[in-house]
Amino acid sequence: MFVNFFTRPPFSIKTRMVGYLLLLLATSAWSVGNFALFVRGLVIVAVYVLADVGWTFLRNRKLYVPNSSFISGLIIALVLAPQASFWLVLTVPFITVFSKQVLHIGFHRHVFNPAVLSLVLASFVFTPAVSWWGVSGGGIVLWLIAGAALMIITGQRRWHEVLPFFVSYLLVSLAFFARSGASFSELLSILKNFVWDGTVLFFASVMLIEPMTSQFPKFWHRVVYAIMSAAGAIVFGHLNIGGLRVDPLFAGLLASNFVSSLLFLRKRA
Repeated sequence: MFVNFFTRPPFSIKTRMVGYLLLLLATSAWSVGNFALFVRGLVIVAVYVLADVGWTFLRNRKLYVPNSSFISGLIIALVLAPQASFWLVLTVPFITVFSKQVLHIGFHRHVFNPAVLSLVLASFVFTPAVSWWGVSGGGIVLWLIAGAALMIITGQRRWHEVLPFFVSYLLVSLAFFARSGASFSELLSILKNFVWDGTVLFFASVMLIEPMTSQFPKFWHRVVYAIMSAAGAIVFGHLNIGGLRVDPLFAGLLASNFVSSLLFLRKRA
């Protein structure tokens, strides 16, 4: 029975993801000493769930358990800047639902990661909209993210996406730093900080491998998608267009979502 609990968990992956993200939200709010962020997160989730379920019901006359809505709402809660206005807190979930329900661009599914797209769009009207406040801490938060990342990636069998992303991201980043004159010891320190970083671990284990937008027909399609996400993150990290700074991990992911969909998905007839 003990072995079966881990090999055949009693709950679906989505249910476990909801539990993990809710625990992470509570732990992060406690670690920064701001319980209001936990309450704000619950508000974001409630708004998202009501909007998503309501939209689906009006279209299909069907109700369902919205686990994916809980997940997206919790991701937004963990990443949206603590100082975001009340109106932005309400608006971002609606943008996410619109992206999920409408922006298919001729394909059978939505192209862009909905939560990521809404946070990037929010960056155009509020700076900084993205702070990663709920995943960038150390201590218990970092250990929770690392342990969950290992289980999520292994459970979903997504190492073929996560490893190419990490290898590409790390090698190219180190090349940039080496070119700028960083010493060998500094490069080792940079490497450690990249690998043992809650933001990157959370991004790679939750957003990069989001089931809908990371699913492509062939194995090598998914590898290319991951490498393009890493390359895009590095490129956008060195761009500053008109003073606008969009989170490079998010910008790289959206670019890869779009290009990979054009290359690897069939359009609807």
